[in-house]
Amino acid sequence: MDDFFKDSFMLQLISTGEYVDDDPGHGGDTYTVRVYVLRLNPFTLNEWWKSQVTNCRNTYSTEEEWEAYQAKKGKLQTAFKEKVARFLKIDLSLGGLIISQAVSEAFTAVHIFKNP
Repeated sequence: MDDFFKDSFMLQLISTGEYVDDDPGHGGDTYTVRVYVLRLNPFTLNEWWKSQVTNCRNTYSTEEEWEAYQAKKGKLQTAFKEKVARFLKIDLSLGGLIISQAVSEAFTAVHIFKNP
């Protein structure tokens, strides 16, 4: 556990679960919904925080400044998502991955993908 608090990207997988969504409203398609509960170490929590949009449009004088800020945060969010996907061995080309903070350093990651 000592490694968990080093100054590097580190996640702890707490639990996983999944179900198959076969609602007929999907036109006959079925999807797997896989849920992960993760714990982020302080370094990783800080990396996630730096990727979050914490300003609003009124903070910037021009639309260009606002869009540049959003683009910068978007790149950081994508990089963070890719690191989490690698840790969880998720192929992002199969479907979406949503990562959200539950409380403190505990997060959920939800991966939804269409079944063949």
